[in-house]
Amino acid sequence: PDFSAVMCAAGEGTYQHMQDVETYTFYWENNEGLLQLLGDVKLVDWSKNFTIAAFSEKGLPTLRQVCQEMGRPVPTQDDMVKVFTAFNPEKPPGTVSLDSSLSIGQLEQQHAELVNNTWSWGGPPKVLEFIQYVLSTFPSTCVYNNSGDPLAFVIVQPWGEYGMARAMVRGGYGVVAAKSMINEILEA
Repeated sequence: PDFSAVMCAAGEGTYQHMQDVETYTFYWENNEGLLQLLGDVKLVDWSKNFTIAAFSEKGLPTLRQVCQEMGRPVPTQDDMVKVFTAFNPEKPPGTVSLDSSLSIGQLEQQHAELVNNTWSWGGPPKVLEFIQYVLSTFPSTCVYNNSGDPLAFVIVQPWGEYGMARAMVRGGYGVVAAKSMINEILEA
């Protein structure tokens, strides 16, 4: 499709059950498209607190402008957390080579408990439900040994960040999983 900006918001059937606050994600080709979305009060409810997930720094001047126009606090650097996506990794992914006893694949639904038990924010039933949603909806990469046991995994979250990453054993398998994920997304 031809677009200048896209906004995603939690809705029925999405990860909204995890949110106490409305969450928006924006992707844009030009600042005019972003300005149009942010400024449309039918799309963004400026009367309530909300979160913008994975917002690119290039849009901060536009966000600041709309915040001022809407009479809302302008975000500062302290309000932001840097996230890494396949489109903005900290380092270029490079090539991935595996020992012949290893394989790379996606995580399956039966791995939701493993992720829930090993993820820093895992544990509660609502988080398990969120993980099940993410595994059924977004890409994941897992390095498996020859017995099919996960050695390391990384999962793309709804806002585009690759996270929920875990290496079960030492040996650089987490790096292999992350590089494989990034390469796969960039090739798509």
